Amino acid sequence: MTISVALFAAIFFISFLLTMVGLGGGLIFSPLFVILGFAKSAAASASFAF
Repeated sequence: MTISVALFAAIFFISFLLTMVGLGGGLIFSPLFVILGFAKSAAASASFAF
């Protein structure tokens, strides 16, 4: 439970900062999802949702 809350907070703040500078979330989320153990194809697909 604690990890999911921390992960949600991290995703929120990363999205907020990247939106302010005009960059896409995939720049950070794809590598983050791969580090967390997602398959590369799933990480690329999931990064489009954010």
